Amino acid sequence: MGLLDGKRVLVTGAGSNVGRAVRALFAEHGAALALADLDLQRAREAASGVAGHDAREPLVLQADLTNAADCERMTRETVAGLGGIDVLCNTAGIDPPTATRAHETSEADWDRILAVNLKGVFLSCKYVLPVMQAQRGGAIVNVASQGALLTLPAMTAYGVSKAGVLQLTRQIAADYARDGIRANCVCPSGLELPSLDRLSTLAPGQLERRAEVMKQAVPLGRVCTPADVAGAMLFLASTLSGFTTGAALPVEGGATTVLKF
Repeated sequence: MGLLDGKRVLVTGAGSNVGRAVRALFAEHGAALALADLDLQRAREAASGVAGHDAREPLVLQADLTNAADCERMTRETVAGLGGIDVLCNTAGIDPPTATRAHETSEADWDRILAVNLKGVFLSCKYVLPVMQAQRGGAIVNVASQGALLTLPAMTAYGVSKAGVLQLTRQIAADYARDGIRANCVCPSGLELPSLDRLSTLAPGQLERRAEVMKQAVPLGRVCTPADVAGAMLFLASTLSGFTTGAALPVEGGATTVLKF
């Protein structure tokens, strides 16, 4: 038996590296999946080859998470297709390299990062929460960052957005616990491949140096993978964490436990 047998799961940002790892692992554990992404083709690619205990093909949806009407429609179509929503996994996020220190960050970059990374999580939760209330239960798992637990040099808007995700998660955990709804987040370190925003600006040699720097900063001595993040999200989505809510689970190899000199 899988940890998510019979559970109906909506994954946002499903075309991202983390989103794809989540859909693969959750399918193995029996989840019925709805996969949403701004890029419909990426969502379709994420759905291809899904194999698991649940015989249903994943439901594929296009949605702009910064748009309330899109999030309402995404929720409505997921309920119509799956019959309900037991788990919401928010994996969408951006990290443009042009947004650095506060005085160097443009208003446009600030607005875009906060809209995608924080407003998108808020709107997804806003429309899914009444569904879970009516069901008298559910689990929300958001992707924050180690940047929500400490500061990341020259990443002002990103860090603020992820700290906001952490506080939003805690607020939902407190406000909806009596409805049987749990809300938690994972806080990963930098992944082996950066976001698409940064990937396009880095040469192969820079990618290798980036990986070496991140390894040196992590006590476990390796870089975080999408599978690492998906495993933590599976724990928080399943009954294994049934008495856990409002938590920020570090997935960073111990990096936030060490003070670097």
